[in-house]
Amino acid sequence: MVLIAFYLFLQHQPENMILFRRLFIAIILTFSGLAAAAQQPDALLSSVNQLIHFADSLNENDNPDMALMATSQALKALEVYDESRFAQLRATTYLQAGIAYSELGQFNLADSLFTLALTNLDKETSTHQANTTADAWRFIAINHLQAGKFKEAMRAALQSRQSLEENDPRQGSTTMLIGHIYKEQSDYKTALTYYDQAILQFENSGTNKSKGYTRTLRAKGESLCYLNKYEEGVHLLESALSLAQQLFPANHSEIGTNYIKLGVASRRLNRLEEALEYLNKALHIFSKKPVQFYKDQAYTYSELTHVYLALQQPDKALQCALTGISILEYQNGTDDPNLCYTYHDLGKTYFNLKRYPESAIWQQKAIDNLKKQLPDGENGDLASLYLWLARAKSGAGDFDGALNALTEDRRIMNRIVGSDFVDLHREESVAAQTFLKWHLKTGQANLLDSSLQYFGRSENGFIRQMQRETSSSFRRRLLSDAVPSFENAIHAAYLAFQIQHDDSMLENAWRLSESMHGYLLRTSAQEANAKRFAGIPESLLQQDSLARATIARLEKTRYEMLEYEGKNLSDSAILQLNSQIFNQRKTLLTLISRFEKEHPEYYRLKYDQQSIGLKALQSRLTSNQTLLEYFTGDSSIFVFIVQQNSASIRRLPRDFPLKQWVADFRSGVYGYHTTPKPTPQLYEQSTRQYAESALHLYEKLIKPFEKELKSELIIVPSEELANLPFEALLVANPKDLSSFAGYPFLVRQKAIHYAYSATFMVQLMDKQHRKKPEGNLLAMAPYFFRSPEQSQQLLNNEATRRFGLGELPYSGEEVIRAQKQIGVQSVIKLGAEADKAVFESLAPDFKMLHLATHGKANAKDGSFSFIAFAADKAGSQDGLLTAGELYNFNLNADVVLLSACETGIGEVQRGEGISSLARAFAYAGAKCIISSLWSVNDRSTMELVDHFYGELKKGKPKNLALANAKRMYLDQNPGRQSHPFFWAGMVAVGDMK
Repeated sequence: MVLIAFYLFLQHQPENMILFRRLFIAIILTFSGLAAAAQQPDALLSSVNQLIHFADSLNENDNPDMALMATSQALKALEVYDESRFAQLRATTYLQAGIAYSELGQFNLADSLFTLALTNLDKETSTHQANTTADAWRFIAINHLQAGKFKEAMRAALQSRQSLEENDPRQGSTTMLIGHIYKEQSDYKTALTYYDQAILQFENSGTNKSKGYTRTLRAKGESLCYLNKYEEGVHLLESALSLAQQLFPANHSEIGTNYIKLGVASRRLNRLEEALEYLNKALHIFSKKPVQFYKDQAYTYSELTHVYLALQQPDKALQCALTGISILEYQNGTDDPNLCYTYHDLGKTYFNLKRYPESAIWQQKAIDNLKKQLPDGENGDLASLYLWLARAKSGAGDFDGALNALTEDRRIMNRIVGSDFVDLHREESVAAQTFLKWHLKTGQANLLDSSLQYFGRSENGFIRQMQRETSSSFRRRLLSDAVPSFENAIHAAYLAFQIQHDDSMLENAWRLSESMHGYLLRTSAQEANAKRFAGIPESLLQQDSLARATIARLEKTRYEMLEYEGKNLSDSAILQLNSQIFNQRKTLLTLISRFEKEHPEYYRLKYDQQSIGLKALQSRLTSNQTLLEYFTGDSSIFVFIVQQNSASIRRLPRDFPLKQWVADFRSGVYGYHTTPKPTPQLYEQSTRQYAESALHLYEKLIKPFEKELKSELIIVPSEELANLPFEALLVANPKDLSSFAGYPFLVRQKAIHYAYSATFMVQLMDKQHRKKPEGNLLAMAPYFFRSPEQSQQLLNNEATRRFGLGELPYSGEEVIRAQKQIGVQSVIKLGAEADKAVFESLAPDFKMLHLATHGKANAKDGSFSFIAFAADKAGSQDGLLTAGELYNFNLNADVVLLSACETGIGEVQRGEGISSLARAFAYAGAKCIISSLWSVNDRSTMELVDHFYGELKKGKPKNLALANAKRMYLDQNPGRQSHPFFWAGMVAVGDMK
């Protein structure tokens, strides 16, 4: 015992030291009473009761080893009596010992002890006996559940329920357990029914501050997440964590389990940094007792595997998968019931590494292991494993095996949840990809036809699921996951078009590509449009606007607390803010539901989300325009070339390092000009890097069809190309690297502008403003100072210091020139006058908005990219207008010119594009946005903007005005100032009329 105490001291577990000291005293008292036990049973009875009480506390505090020590001593003390005496006490002791063994994963031994508890209870008839009997049946049910024996678990749970009075406080725990049994069989809807009952029972009995209540909240939240109801699911998981923090020590397993579940939800929502934070916190807790919590450690490593795969770090994923397997095999050998999940992790990792035969081997091992743990049948996990087996076999070229695995997956899911389960489109997609690969191998036409049929069903299912989802995070996750499927679907349509020359196949490929360009922006803007023109009363629209503004404000506060105040995700202040955000979202969803029910026109406008067809698009192009839409997949780049009288598709093999070339291009353009220590060597190096990558990208992305292109290009980029200004690509090698005057920039040949999607471009062209703006131009330059006092006031602002926002001396002249160019009904605001509140109040009344200020992109979360205004004098707001706040604006501008850094870049979202300030202005109502792709130079920007307004004045459309402005700038600045850094970053998106 002295050694155990010393061990606890070394493990820094003072709370366990206290329990151990009390346990030690109880054991001494028990042995001191043994001699007189026959004559004085009450004395020994008191000591045994104390031991059992400590066993209960030790089990509750994650110390089953010490609990077994206590129960062992209690049973030794009771050996002096025959079995007919103190049956109730023996039963309680067996019960606590069984709980301890169950916690240690020794389920058979635990079951034997629970049976002994019931045998002893049969000899008693007291009320206390009935309660203990209910507890025994409940723990037997838990034991069976952990062993995958669902029928036995349900029988025991129902026995426990029947043994309790209707109003017994423990009814909640038993009802929760029945919910668990359904959840483990993937029947989440039935599980939720029981969890709701359990929550009411806990609350009605006043035990809603208990371990059982916490577990019920967590289980309900987890089930909702499995049903893709993430908003409410995460809210409940966070509520469970908040309550657990009040009930348990910081390193208690209950808190660790909450961290895991929140990590899982974050990973499924593609919030990968949050997932890592939660999972590492869980690992920290469970690593303190590696033997006791080996299953939890393995589970955490399993989830980390998935996170690292999503982060495209397969080496780390492989390490985590192997670690999870080694932990389980070390404890229980190859029969551990949890190995199926870690085997699956390894198989999934091999799949991502394109090691398909190995992936199939490990997925089959996972299936075999899980089947042994499911004596009562099958569940959703088994179906998922068959789906992954199908993927692996398809990748390995075993197409019959893939289809057989898909058949098993479909059979299981049909049995569990019916034929219309929410993720059906995933199965359709895997089948489609299998038939496509089979066709590519054999050339059989019927296989291509089957592939197209399955892809069609998969696409329809995907769109239906996207329309049902209310969580924006989960919709982004769905888009990201869908990219490989859509790439293969486009490939199948492309092949069919090449073989059959059927225009419907080209139209099919086009529709698929459009679905993956700006989907969330397009649907969000369509909803905003529906609200404006569906006749919804102004009072309800104000409630909607208030709820959205409140959410944006709370999210901004949360972000600042996490980023700048050192808070973490599990901090009570953050959890409280999350709860407030959830409640506001609930209010908003209630309003939206009301709009849909009471205003049919709103519903029609909101869900009429057809992408524009090729014929309709062609009718909107001029004879001088070519639209190039790029879809970048994992192995191919598809380019749609659309002109007034023709449309075609090209497939470019992705056999070159696209990401690296784009990164080289960007760093070559601005690396030297933004470094704090520029050197001649760096200038030469970055210039060469830019020139090489600019030529390579042109040769791959444009040259294959350069002779077909008109003088004006509309580029619809994928997310990997969204940060690339095509006008700075080089059509040939420059003759002299040091002389930019001779560089063959693409802008010298083509006028280029951009679109988030062709459909959204046309929506912007046809957009009707809610009201006709009275003013022509509102131009603001908050970082232009007329006096040192003004400068000091603004630069002392906390946000200004935090982001290093300095004076922009040319910004004032820029907006003054803009006012002169536009003339009447123009307003400019300089320095302290150009604050955020002024912009918010004036912006809806102007056709043109010109913001010459600082901007900063946020690559982690585009909602928190910002543009900087002056802070108000009272200091009540920092002057930073985020993209998230802009989503709640109602602008009526034909053009927004963002003469600020990084306003066209932000968070890259696979399957959606870039979440940027420019995109936020488009959502807020602007028809055309001119923004920057890097930290711009304010002097050269002033010249560009001046030329731009001059061209507009001549009646030029915006795309030609901007192209001419760049050409004029190059002609007037033939030296180093012609470097692309100074002019190429300004790009135009949207309606160019």
